[in-house]
Amino acid sequence: MNFDIDKFKPSYQRKNGLTIGFLLFCFLGVSFKEDTFDRTFAYLFHILGIINYGDLKTKYPNLNDTDLLREVFFVSRNNKVYKLKLLREITGIKSKDLFRKHFETYFEEMNYTRRRVFTLEETYNILNFWNPDFKGESLQLLLKTELASIYTTGDYDLLEETFIDNNIMSLEAYKNVKKIPPKLYNQLDETLERGNANVCFYFLFLLNYT
Repeated sequence: MNFDIDKFKPSYQRKNGLTIGFLLFCFLGVSFKEDTFDRTFAYLFHILGIINYGDLKTKYPNLNDTDLLREVFFVSRNNKVYKLKLLREITGIKSKDLFRKHFETYFEEMNYTRRRVFTLEETYNILNFWNPDFKGESLQLLLKTELASIYTTGDYDLLEETFIDNNIMSLEAYKNVKKIPPKLYNQLDETLERGNANVCFYFLFLLNYT
């Protein structure tokens, strides 16, 4: 079997359609020449018809996350496609009342209170409020029992100690909740030296709903 490297080039993907092989190259961190991770995702956005990569190269010679996000937000600024129901699914908050409890203050500040659908940038900002800088690998509101399974091999007492000793939560706050939001438990990733997910992975997830 001949291995055709041209099939993994962005130009081929744009002309012939996105292939599983190209996606695997991206997710496994394989670069094209010495392109950055951000540039690889720029290729993806270009292939998906979201941005013009030629214009992007001219506009941002040293492409980074901020540039890429700014461009994607610009081209999608008039498209309100992400429903409030989707935000509840992403955050793992099925209850409307509980969702309101966690997001009410932020929605009031942003004048989103009566909104039921959002642009990509607005959705990004809401999720960034929920989990600043997209730390960790989850956006879900999780039970303490679930967190113990993930972080302390099921040791519930050790989980409590880790939250308290690292000043992530007070003992009183910890005792008074059953579920913990990602902006708090993802701080454990730094404490326990776990990895973080890249923002662009969340974007690829969101694009499935476009």
